[in-house]
Amino acid sequence: MNTGLLALMSLFILTTGHSICYAQGDKANRLINEKSPYLLQHAYNPVNWYPWSDEAFEKAKKEDKPIFLSIGYSTCHWCHVMEDESFSNQEIANILNQHFVAIKVDREERPDIDNYYMKAVMTMIGQGGWPLNVFITPEKKPFFGGTYFPPENKFGLRGLGSILISVHQAWEQEREALLSSSDRLQAAINKRSAVTDTSQFSIDQLIIKKAAAELISNFDKNYGGSKGSPKFPIPHNYTFLLHYWLNTADQEAKNMVMYTLSQMAKGGIYDQLEGGFHRYSTDEQWRVPHFEKMLYDQALISRLFTEAYLIDNNEAFKHTAKQTIDFVLKRFQSPEGGFFSAFDADSLNFQGIKEEGAFYVWTYEEINKALGKKDALVFCAYYGITEQGNAISDPHNMFRKKNVLYRAQTLEQTAIMFKLKLEQVEAILSQSRGKLIDLRLKRALPHCDDKVIVDWNSLMISSLAFASRVFDQPEYYNSAKKSADFVLDNMLDKNYRLMHRYRDNQTAIFGMIDDYVFFVQAMLDLYEAGFELKYLKAAIAINKVMLEDFWDKENNGLFFSSQNFNSVFPGQKEVYDGALPSGNAIAALNFIRLAKITKDSLLLEKAEDIFKVFYAQIEKMPSAFCQMMIAANMFDGGVKEIVIVGDSAESKELINTVFLRFLPNKSVVLKPPEKKLANQIVAVLPYLKDQISIENKPTVYICENFTCQAPIISKEVLQKILGK
Repeated sequence: MNTGLLALMSLFILTTGHSICYAQGDKANRLINEKSPYLLQHAYNPVNWYPWSDEAFEKAKKEDKPIFLSIGYSTCHWCHVMEDESFSNQEIANILNQHFVAIKVDREERPDIDNYYMKAVMTMIGQGGWPLNVFITPEKKPFFGGTYFPPENKFGLRGLGSILISVHQAWEQEREALLSSSDRLQAAINKRSAVTDTSQFSIDQLIIKKAAAELISNFDKNYGGSKGSPKFPIPHNYTFLLHYWLNTADQEAKNMVMYTLSQMAKGGIYDQLEGGFHRYSTDEQWRVPHFEKMLYDQALISRLFTEAYLIDNNEAFKHTAKQTIDFVLKRFQSPEGGFFSAFDADSLNFQGIKEEGAFYVWTYEEINKALGKKDALVFCAYYGITEQGNAISDPHNMFRKKNVLYRAQTLEQTAIMFKLKLEQVEAILSQSRGKLIDLRLKRALPHCDDKVIVDWNSLMISSLAFASRVFDQPEYYNSAKKSADFVLDNMLDKNYRLMHRYRDNQTAIFGMIDDYVFFVQAMLDLYEAGFELKYLKAAIAINKVMLEDFWDKENNGLFFSSQNFNSVFPGQKEVYDGALPSGNAIAALNFIRLAKITKDSLLLEKAEDIFKVFYAQIEKMPSAFCQMMIAANMFDGGVKEIVIVGDSAESKELINTVFLRFLPNKSVVLKPPEKKLANQIVAVLPYLKDQISIENKPTVYICENFTCQAPIISKEVLQKILGK
């Protein structure tokens, strides 16, 4: 936006002085007909909200009005704040209704829309987040935006009421300048997103080493994770470092991960009572979290802890992984099999007022009353509870005299402090946790966003499948199957095309790249966990459809949305890792795995095409693309192609030898001995015809870099070949 227009807008950003009305109207707006829990939360606002629809854009064109686009999600604390303060405010609603067309979008339902306008806001103001509020033209072009706007000037932020007046005035008086700046902004977004680089350079070990060095240089040696606050758990960064350590023996990379995981598991970001991770820590010590619990965090973090356990055999990592998974199975999985999306950061306190963390925080008095003075002393010492409260980060004064449970000291230190045996301390803490869980469940529960979305479900399927092998937990495998079958039965059409969202018996919204790549990955992981052929066949078929619908046939790489099915922003691509790993990076990883399983060399070419097309972006700051580094490392470092011939039960020793070690760069296929089952997999993978059992014993074939080992029937020989 040009300087003159910014100055004009600043002129109108003044405190309006009106009182705020929080009461919502009795009449529902158009959002009442939507399925999204987030949109339904705004269905009784006095704002005349529209969902994203042709009707809204036609109205804007007809009435020559700009569009106020507000994007958020149902478990977002600051989205709730803005809804309470501004969208329930009749005076602000009057301005919106008179001068704008207001559109509300659930970013979890429409990541394509959110992704595009998030780029716009980050380009304008250098940061993003939710709620995301953007002013756009009837042609969908952004021209001004930000994140949270209070109703009036406060916190050093401009008030929404005065911003609306300012934008309206600019629309009426400086339209030409506004549209010109909008064109430039859109061109910048399109240039960044529609990658057409034709570099012949591919990601190599030098770039991978540079990515590791960037992460190491930004490591917080005191508390783990990246330096500063807030602190987000970014599992794909740490998985990359574990892969890097495996290939280079760089002990510092491994130690960074192990220390970070230990600090996270001790902190308030981890629910010390029931398990599961909150979204992020507001402080550098992982102590005071932003309390929402997202399905994708549970999936990615539990898998990371499982990987760490495979490497170090650390029982604390195993406990954290399993407790997180058990929490998900108890609280997130629907009876039908699909996993819900999230639990809210906010809930009602004892006064019936919605507060962030109300379900999770404790006063000193509550702990004493619930546990009795003797046990409370031990519990409070171990979990850092004080009469004054222990929130070291509380900028909005929400946690006065309240405590977030974190492990302030070790069991050994607690035992010494109270002159108790270690087992006595453990018993007191275990009994106390049980009492507090029961007491907590009597509080008002946080809102659950119960929509099922394919990409996040896929991440959880992968984590469950992986953990079922590592921890020998059949119930994890069965839960993964239940979710996978739910998607296959309800969210996949006869042509193997995915839909994105399911809720209230309705499937809607065409699947996007993340849905496809994460689900293909989940099918491969699920196949390796139980060797049920239908999941391998699903991975092959869905990957093929994805290439038909998403692959850029002129410039390579995968588009964010299918170009054949209702793409809102054609030509957009994404390679940067956010809260989720990049879809293009996961696609490259899938291509490599499928190429090794199916012997389709064209898929290897597709993976390398991805490395080349995004090379120019990646080489500038490779640590921002860690999932791509993982894929490139697999491509460059070689894959152990493993075929096991034999019944899965009889072959269990050999299978465990393969899976009970950190061996990420592998593909595994099982050929059953029964003729009928063997013929079925040979029909899919013809090369298996020549893989036979030796001496009527379970047999393992391993090939790597175009060289094959002799058939293996001994566990000891297999261990030697696979290495530590």
